[in-house]
Amino acid sequence: MKTLTRILLAVIVWSACGLTLNETYNQSVISDAGFSQEIIRDFDQNTISERLGYVEGVIDLEYSYDAKKLIKRYMLQGRHETKKLIENSFYYFPMFDYYFDKYNVPKELKYITLLESSLKYRLTSAAGARGLWQLMPATARWMGLQVNNHKDQRINPD
Repeated sequence: MKTLTRILLAVIVWSACGLTLNETYNQSVISDAGFSQEIIRDFDQNTISERLGYVEGVIDLEYSYDAKKLIKRYMLQGRHETKKLIENSFYYFPMFDYYFDKYNVPKELKYITLLESSLKYRLTSAAGARGLWQLMPATARWMGLQVNNHKDQRINPD
């Protein structure tokens, strides 16, 4: 349940920035994502709830107190990191969408990568999880990926 909550919060934060699951991946979105201080101050429950209504998908989104705290954190204190996430999403999300469509996987799952790795494909956790999806070596091998001293397919986003 905690993982589902984290996924929902990631989608809520993303939609509060003005992005939707059907949005074209265009660099101009960054300038429209609400990074100016004036726009950020104007975010209220109604604005965010309205934007959540535009998000299409299989997971119902609710605006909650926790979501509000996360949105403020990402849009005020973590503005630089949020901008970097959006920029990186222009590269990775179309790739994820292609494979998710191909294998009939809910597209909302791509937001797990925001929480797990911040879209940093070479990120390695202290526990040994690696890549965009932060897969442990045994899990990656179980999924058919090569993980050894010479090759680690967990860091290959394709």
